[in-house]
Amino acid sequence: MKKLSFLIVAILGCFATMSAQKLTEGSLEPIYGQSVINCVFDYSQLEAAGMPLQEFIEWKTADDKNGEDFGPKFDRGVKSAQMNFMEKANDKLKDVRFAKKDNAEYTLTVKMLTIDKPGRENTCEYIFTKTGSTEPVAVITMDGKGGRFGSFTNLMNDAFKDGGEQFGDFLNKQFKQIAKEQKKKAKK
Repeated sequence: MKKLSFLIVAILGCFATMSAQKLTEGSLEPIYGQSVINCVFDYSQLEAAGMPLQEFIEWKTADDKNGEDFGPKFDRGVKSAQMNFMEKANDKLKDVRFAKKDNAEYTLTVKMLTIDKPGRENTCEYIFTKTGSTEPVAVITMDGKGGRFGSFTNLMNDAFKDGGEQFGDFLNKQFKQIAKEQKKKAKK
């Protein structure tokens, strides 16, 4: 009985640390079949540790023992995290690639909403639009989790890597379902 209880707790613990993703608006059907999707990142509404981003950067700078400005460190971490997100998502995806391609038919905006004080947990929205439009085609929400040890930017990078992998898996499942539905329609 003790072994069974331990196993149940271990399984629940694994599910608790997984990223949660949900299609909250629109449909991914227009995205299905695209080979390349432009990918951009939006931090305009990001709250880090419950503070607006600029306030958080100022707080991290004031908290630094050496008085080092946290802004450039955050900017470097963000650039690395963005590349890691696209790389990990692309590793998982079968037929579509995310890249910085302004001429792609669709754009994915990764809109960061929250990130916790250590940098290991974040919430964001994935917003698909036709390139040049602000009207969402599909919106997916995600809660991501990164590592447990390291600097803020290191943990943020881990969360973006995990988010990219989870997002790639999520899209594959959605696209598989769309393909199945299209096949059914074609047979009728």
